[in-house]
Amino acid sequence: MPDRPVRLLVIEDNTPDVLLVGESLREQGLAHEITHYRDGEEALNGLNGKAPQETEFDLVILDLNMPKLGGLSLLPQLRQRPAFAQVPFLVLTSSFAPEEQREAKRLGADRYLKKPVDLYHFLNEVGRTVREMLGYRVLRDSDGKLTR
Repeated sequence: MPDRPVRLLVIEDNTPDVLLVGESLREQGLAHEITHYRDGEEALNGLNGKAPQETEFDLVILDLNMPKLGGLSLLPQLRQRPAFAQVPFLVLTSSFAPEEQREAKRLGADRYLKKPVDLYHFLNEVGRTVREMLGYRVLRDSDGKLTR
């Protein structure tokens, strides 16, 4: 486990989903800090005003369907920035259109996850996926409790 909280950039217009992302990470035992923007335009404006150390993230979670500037438009703009060149991107969206999935991968998304509608599956799938993307093995003891 890292000696500091995992730093995530979450660009998502649905605030309850952002709260669920945080809960999913807690359930996985990941200490974390979330920087949240509601759409791509807000993200670009917010990131432009930050010092370089404030834009160092371990993972970006990106929704595709947002007002003003959506994820497919934002993704290549972020990937062009040196600070985001090596950061893994998880597209977390309600859409599972194959063409959007292909386009997201082509533009630099590392993983594409359709938002589970069931709360239990959301917490489990999102937390497990983030943990895997960050390179942590998910270990459970004989009672099914998460171990570190």
